[in-house]
Amino acid sequence: MAISKKTLILQLVLLSLFVFSSYAIRKNSAKLTPVVDDLTVEEDPFMKGICTAGDRCLGKMCPMFISEGCICYNNGTCVSGWVNKCTDCSNPDVFAVLEGQECPARAQGLCAPRKQGLLCMTLAVNSCVCTVDGQCHMEETNSCSKCKDTNVLAVFQGKSCPAKRLSCRDPENCDCDDHKCVKKRA
Repeated sequence: MAISKKTLILQLVLLSLFVFSSYAIRKNSAKLTPVVDDLTVEEDPFMKGICTAGDRCLGKMCPMFISEGCICYNNGTCVSGWVNKCTDCSNPDVFAVLEGQECPARAQGLCAPRKQGLLCMTLAVNSCVCTVDGQCHMEETNSCSKCKDTNVLAVFQGKSCPAKRLSCRDPENCDCDDHKCVKKRA
């Protein structure tokens, strides 16, 4: 059974299209890198994307660029879109801005809505606990137990704190100085 010239050319064209489309899909998906859980604070894209007090100062100069990425809010939801950490972190409802990253299913470390009657393990590990007033500190605990406290915003089990403060007490009366919020000078 002989294959006609037309059939052979058609098969080669289809094979070429398949190879080219596979390359294009792989190249486009490489632009967004997935969030990895077992990295240090300095290496973890999510931990680096958390908005700190220095990121929240109002009136600071921000570069005017946007990139594809993800914004995670204090309620735990994450949304893909065009982001700029410098400008997006000025919104007090934003928890993290992941430039060039895919969105996680839920914002890492953020306390989920509290459930009554939830039983927690008593196992405690050295964790970073961040409260709703923006302060973070290290403590022996676990996220299940600590998130029952309505004053707790996030618990990063087994990880260092991204910063001592995630927000200024009064961002309108703060100046940015070396990526820290400091009281405005009179």
